[in-house]
Amino acid sequence: MGSYEFRYLEYNKQLYPVVPVSLTRLGHPVDTNALIDSGSSTTVFKPEFAALLGLHVERGRKISILGIDGEPLNAHAFSLALTIPGTKEEMSCDVCFSRNLRCSFNILGRDSIFRYYDVLFKEKEKLVVLHDRA
Repeated sequence: MGSYEFRYLEYNKQLYPVVPVSLTRLGHPVDTNALIDSGSSTTVFKPEFAALLGLHVERGRKISILGIDGEPLNAHAFSLALTIPGTKEEMSCDVCFSRNLRCSFNILGRDSIFRYYDVLFKEKEKLVVLHDRA
C-alpha cells in the first residue's frame, strides 16, 4: 500500500487542500487542480474543462446538486477517468460540469477520491495524505 503527500496550495493568501488532477477522455488528458472536499458528495468541475475534453456540457446526464448555501446547482455528469499525478490509481468516476459553479476551485467530492483512498488532512502541517485502500 502506498501513501502520497501533497502540500496545500496557496490561493488569495489562504492555504487549501488542492491537488493536481488529470481528467482523461478517449486517451486525451486534461491537467488541472482540484480541492479535496470531504463535505461534498459530488465531484464538480468548471465547464471549460468539459470543452477541453471535447464534451458538450448539456449532453451529459442532468443532475441537481444541493450546494452548501442550500441552493440547487444544475450540473451534467459524464463517466471519466481521473488520476492524481504521482499516484498509481486511475479512478473511474462521474465528473459533473456546471456552468453555475460558484467557487474558485474544481471539487473532488466523496464520490471520487474517497472511494479509492483514505484521505487524511494534516492541517497543522498543511498536507493532505492519500493512503491506498487495502
